[in-house]
Amino acid sequence: MNNDLTVKENKYIKILKYLLITAISTLPICIYILTLRDINESYIFPIFLNSHFFISFYIFCFTIIFHINNFNKKIVLITFLSFLLISLISSFSNIFFNYVYMPPIDTPDFQILINRSIFLMIILFIIMMLSYNSFNVLDKEGISDFLTVFGDAFIWFLIINTASSTLFTILSYGMIIFGFSIAALFNSSNEIVFIISKLAICIIIFTYSFIPFISYYISIKTKSTISIYISRFLLIINLFSMFVMMFTMLTYESRPYNNRVVYIIYNIILSITIINLMFVRMDKKSNIFTKSMYLIVPIFAFLFDLLTITVSIYRIVNYGLTPNKLTLIILNIIFLVHLIIISINTIVSFKNREDNNPSNLLIDSKPNIFIYVYLLFSFIVCFIIPLLYI
Repeated sequence: MNNDLTVKENKYIKILKYLLITAISTLPICIYILTLRDINESYIFPIFLNSHFFISFYIFCFTIIFHINNFNKKIVLITFLSFLLISLISSFSNIFFNYVYMPPIDTPDFQILINRSIFLMIILFIIMMLSYNSFNVLDKEGISDFLTVFGDAFIWFLIINTASSTLFTILSYGMIIFGFSIAALFNSSNEIVFIISKLAICIIIFTYSFIPFISYYISIKTKSTISIYISRFLLIINLFSMFVMMFTMLTYESRPYNNRVVYIIYNIILSITIINLMFVRMDKKSNIFTKSMYLIVPIFAFLFDLLTITVSIYRIVNYGLTPNKLTLIILNIIFLVHLIIISINTIVSFKNREDNNPSNLLIDSKPNIFIYVYLLFSFIVCFIIPLLYI
């Protein structure tokens, strides 16, 4: 009886810890919003520019739940200092690059800021992964496990948000109407109305912040591996998408060499394919069809990537070197190396199997170590490439 009570008490304490961490995670952004005295274009850009502080703190709080059962002060401290360091470097770089006002859309500065906002998320994501693995950098199984846990949590996040199409539609329209109302309230000269609008935004942020935590909690409790099976299915979609996009070369107007939109789509499809290959988890049991797709997709993506690189070179020669093109061509070369590593690893695994039954083959997850190359490249995009255009 006493043991049952102890288990229940521990369960409630754990839930209270989850709730407390979630509530604290949005505290900085809510305090910042509540301290605003006015809202206009001069405020929006600083919020965007310094959003990494709020995002870093939120992700840090999220990583704490990885260690909630076995709290390791040293790991939590290293995690906190890592997020803090990235935030401080980002802030100092904003000062160094003199990013005070929003630059025009057609300028290199605008491209740099957009690229930084994307690749900074990659840096924070990898820090979160390292914290999950207790900063064991070479733990390839740990990397794969984290990707599976993150993928499952993300899927549950989508499920929670789209559980009811009717409710989702009502909420969407409601949010649009509410959004316009909030915008109108912000523009109001009435101070009381302005305070109410700030409180309303804080309540929305606070409420919505619980969903990722709930999604992670469900994925851990259910011990689901949904992301593995979805990513394996997506291999077919990846292959089909690349195959279809190759046909755009048949018409002059749709060729990526001249059509910027198609060029962007090429890079988006390639990026999604690479990301998906990291979530597939071929070190888990799968059928021969899945193994074959895991071999075919990287090889076809390699050819698709070569084509994309030629497009990048063509556009650089004819239209000039911009931060976006420089980032994409380097990223495409990195993709190329990554695809080669995946392909070689898969082929070697097929050759070294102990029996003639392909269904018993488990492909090693060593290529996932390559994720640290993306970490290094993200640092270059965020803090080195801007120096070329300062």
